[in-house]
Amino acid sequence: MPHEINPPSNTDIRKQIVEDAKELGLLEFDHSSDPARSRRLAEILEQIPYHAIGQIASRLDRELTPGQPSLEWFTAKYSISAAEQKMLAALAAGLTVGQHAQNLNISVNTTRTHMRRLLEKTGSKNQVDLIRKLLRL
Repeated sequence: MPHEINPPSNTDIRKQIVEDAKELGLLEFDHSSDPARSRRLAEILEQIPYHAIGQIASRLDRELTPGQPSLEWFTAKYSISAAEQKMLAALAAGLTVGQHAQNLNISVNTTRTHMRRLLEKTGSKNQVDLIRKLLRL
């Protein structure tokens, strides 16, 4: 019988959020020397709705690993097609539209269409704005 792995409990995730926030410098106080503040933080964390805990944990995790944008989440959020996702990944890797077209052996006009649709779907002004949005997630 395979060994079942239990998902982390809500309490474990909340503790990890605090640890991640400390590592990012968002909680700049010594929990051991300020128990009242620690209790208040615990009370605040208890009030966070369960569905939001995962989002907070994911955001902190991304903050702790900069340069690792979640293309899957971004593409789902903005309904980006597979071809547009390839274009986005190429941009994130530092390639130009022309280089991406050459790598995939497709026309530059096709990649420009993909780029235009990416900008429209994400409400980005230009390629820099698009990458900024991707990296902020």
